[in-house]
Parts: sequence; C-alpha cells; structure tokens
Amino acid sequence: PLTFAQQRFWFLDQLAGGNSPIYNMLPIVMRIDGELNIDYFQQAMNGLILRHQILSNRFNIQGDTPRQWIGQGGIIPINYYDFSFYNESQITTSIAQTILKEGEQPFNLTKGGPLLRIGLIYLKPQQYILILTMHHIVGDGWTMGILIDEFSKIYQALQSGQSVQLPPLPIQYGDFAVWERNRLQGNFLQEQLHFWKRALTGAPTLLELPTDHPRPRLQSYNGTTYSFIIDRELTQRLQQVCQTSGVTPFMLLLANFGVLLSRYSGQDDLIIGVPLSLRVHPQCEGLIGLFLNTIPLRINLTNNPNFLELLKRV
Repeated sequence: PLTFAQQRFWFLDQLAGGNSPIYNMLPIVMRIDGELNIDYFQQAMNGLILRHQILSNRFNIQGDTPRQWIGQGGIIPINYYDFSFYNESQITTSIAQTILKEGEQPFNLTKGGPLLRIGLIYLKPQQYILILTMHHIVGDGWTMGILIDEFSKIYQALQSGQSVQLPPLPIQYGDFAVWERNRLQGNFLQEQLHFWKRALTGAPTLLELPTDHPRPRLQSYNGTTYSFIIDRELTQRLQQVCQTSGVTPFMLLLANFGVLLSRYSGQDDLIIGVPLSLRVHPQCEGLIGLFLNTIPLRINLTNNPNFLELLKRV
C-alpha cells in the first residue's frame, strides 16, 4: 500500500494530470572539488537504488486503490553538462538555467523509478557541480542527508578498493507503509479522528488574505521569496523572551506569524499547517522515504490578547 503521506502526493499528482513538477523536491546543489571517477560515481548511485527499494518504485491504480510496486533497482541516468568552454558570465547563467531545467522536469510516477535524477556539470578539471532532484513521494528533507552520506561512503569505498561497509537496513519503506495501514484503523483511528474533529470544530475554511489581483482558476505557482536577516541583537532579545516565557523559538515565531496573518486578514481564528517528521521509530532513521505529516495548529486571537497572553495560548 501507499502510506497516507504518499497517497496525498499521488492524488495531487493525478489532479495535476500526472505530468507536473510541482512536487519535485527543491534540488540539492553541491560543488565537488577534486578528481571524480564517473564509473564509481554511477556505481555508487546504483548501489543506493539497490539498497533503498523506494527509489525505484512505481505507482498505479489497482482496482480503485493507488498502490506501489516494489522496485528491483536500476540505473540512475546522469545528465552530463560540459561548461568548460564557457566564459565566466556564460557559466553563471548556464548553471542557473541547468538547475531550473533539472528541477522542473517532471517524474512519471506510473512508469516508476528511479524517481531520483542526477545532473552533473563539468566546469574545469577537478571542479564539478552536482544537482540531485527527487520526487516528494519517495523522500523528504531528512532523506537527502541519508542519500548524500551513504553515496559518499559507497563512492569512497569503491575509490579505495575496499568493500562497502553500510549496516543492513532493518526494514524497507514498504514495511513501514504496511505497518502504518495496519495501525491506523479501528478504534485507534476513530480516536484520532475524534480528537481532530473536536480540535477543528467551527474552524475557518479559508484565510481571507487581500490580494492585489484576482486569483486565477488554476494555480500557476508563480510566487516569489522574500528573504531577510534577523540581526544578533534582536535574536538575543527574542531568546530572552523565550526563556522568561518558557517557550521555544518556534512557538514565539509561530505566534508572531499568527499576529501578522491576523492583521492582514482581519480574522482572529487561524489555522497554520506545520510539517512534522514521523520518524519516531529508530528503524526509520536510516530509511530513504517520505515521513512527513502536516499538523493544523489553531491559533486563537479572540478578545485581542496582548502578545505574552497569545504566546501562552500558542
């Protein structure tokens, strides 16, 4: 079976026509300095596919239920780009365009794995740029750390002529999927549903943010990002508030974000979705796979509380 998290991504992929890059994970981009043996590089990547079945799974409908067929390994194609003959201004533009191209190329979930794509840019002798792109249905942010760590160990072992010494995996992601489906049923499932129905009773269905243009019928996802830095002095003051109020920085920033959304929308009842990791069992810590769940946190700003009172509510 699919895990519940996978089922959400499967549904969204089908809703988008099965050919959308929206749920490709943000590519991991790394510079590699030093000699790179392409044969060992390919073998190390193929070793990861054999070790973690989820990377070569395919997804399809059986009856009226989405299922995943266990992958049996395979070869990850490497998209190789030679920029050694470009001048400096061309290289900067070309790297940005290549990262965008690698990240926006959709994966076919029905066809199956590898649901991991490799782009390798050759800049000059002993200098490369590696681009890793993965579909979210087979991985999460934690996954990327596992992937880089295990790839490095396999590659180094091949390079030194030693055998690869990775501890055997206690389970595969498919085992977790079966366990989760067996657990979330019957009385236990009803208890979970009852809790969330009670917690979300009367909750607003939409955040009424003002917009400067009408919303399109179909989302284009053409947003942008605004970045800023909280300086050291303000950071220290925030930490002091956390200590005196007995809260974490996450709670403080969540309350702050709630105030901002309330001021823009005029609403005093807000729900903010927060992604959490479900790697609560030690057997899952070394697995490549999707272990995310989005928890709706409800923030109550009724009766215009001062900030410290709101912080207690949050």
